[in-house]
Amino acid sequence: MTPGSQAISDLIEALRLLGHPLRFNLLTQLARGPVAVGELAARTGQSLSIISQQLALLRKAGLVQGRREVKQVFYSLAGPRVAEVAQALAEMALAGGAQGLSAET
Repeated sequence: MTPGSQAISDLIEALRLLGHPLRFNLLTQLARGPVAVGELAARTGQSLSIISQQLALLRKAGLVQGRREVKQVFYSLAGPRVAEVAQALAEMALAGGAQGLSAET
């Protein structure tokens, strides 16, 4: 494996995870600030178990982090770079999906 190839593999995996509509929705919800798992379930109309499974995948990829407070777990984006990527992807989606990529070129 060449230097940097693991980082590239990790990036590709993170982008693949964001290709799922529910996970992308969770990321955009968390871009607004920390949210409890139960609140994310209510906002998306999904069960707690489904939300927890999706958040676990995002956490494993280093995109989100969890913080336990009493009986609730609050999730937030793992850092400002994740927020920048989430915002850029959301803007692309509003600009027409992949066609938004060529809007500035």
